[in-house]
Amino acid sequence: YSEHEEEVVGKSGGDLDLLCDVEGSPPPSILWLKDGQLFDTSTIDHDTIENDRILKLRNLEVSDSGIYSCITSNSAGTAEFDFDINVQSPPSLTHSPITKRTVLVNRAVTLECPVEGTPHPDISWLINDRPLIGPSQYIRLTQAGRQLHLLRVLRGNNGTVSCIAKNSIGELRLDYDLEVMTPPVIIPTPVSRRIKVQEGDLVQLSCHVEGYPKPQVAWVAGSGSLLTEKELWAAGLEITEGGETLTLLEVNGEHEGRYTCIASNAAGSTEDSFIV
Repeated sequence: YSEHEEEVVGKSGGDLDLLCDVEGSPPPSILWLKDGQLFDTSTIDHDTIENDRILKLRNLEVSDSGIYSCITSNSAGTAEFDFDINVQSPPSLTHSPITKRTVLVNRAVTLECPVEGTPHPDISWLINDRPLIGPSQYIRLTQAGRQLHLLRVLRGNNGTVSCIAKNSIGELRLDYDLEVMTPPVIIPTPVSRRIKVQEGDLVQLSCHVEGYPKPQVAWVAGSGSLLTEKELWAAGLEITEGGETLTLLEVNGEHEGRYTCIASNAAGSTEDSFIV
C-alpha cells in the first residue's frame, strides 16, 4: 500500500484535471472518492477519461473544495493518491444593499459591505476616493471591516462612500451615495435689523442663507401669512435672488413694520426679521 498527496488550487468557474498517474500489471482498477465518500454525481460537474485515470472537474464551485482520492488496486496491491483541492472565488455581494442614503449632519449612519469570497477578502473604505482614516472617535469598523459606523456625519462626508473588497482572485467595489443634509443657516451681516428710511426710498432686505439641500426662502409682512405674488405686486414689493432679497420699491407709510424671512429645507428651518 502506498499514498501520495498533492495540494491544488482552483478558481471558481474554472476547470481542473486530476491525473491518477499509476501503472501496474495487471492494469489496476481506479476508483475516485471525495472526502472519503463515493462521488455524488448529481452535485459535481465532472467527467473521467483514459480509463478513469483523469478526473475532469468542470465549472468549479467553492463547495467543490475537499480531498479527492484516486484508489488504485490490482492483485499486487493498492495505492492511494490524494488531491487537496482548494477552490477560490473572487469577492461577491451576498445581497444588494440600498446605496442611496440620506442623513442629517452630526447624526450617525451605518454602511455595510456584504461580501464573501475565498480566501476571505480584505476590506477597506474610501470617502470621495480618499482612504478612510479609522477607527477614531467618530469612525468605527465592525465585522472584520464589513460595517462602517460614522458616529457623527460631517458635511464633508457628502458624496461617494466606497467599500473595496480584495483577495488573491479579484476585487469588488461597492459605492454608496451619501447625502448629508444641513439645516438652513442665515449668514450674519453688519446691516442693522432696524432700518430707518424716508418716503420714496428704495430699500432692500437681504436674507442670505446656507444649507443642503438648498433652502427655500419666503417672506412674511407683519404677523400675517407668507406673501403671495399678488400681495407683493399690490404692496409695491419685489422678491429677487431666489427669494433671498425683498425689495421695497418706493417706501411709504404703509410699508412700516416687521418683515420676516423664513428659510427651510428638509433638514429644518430658521428665520430672521427686519424692522422698517
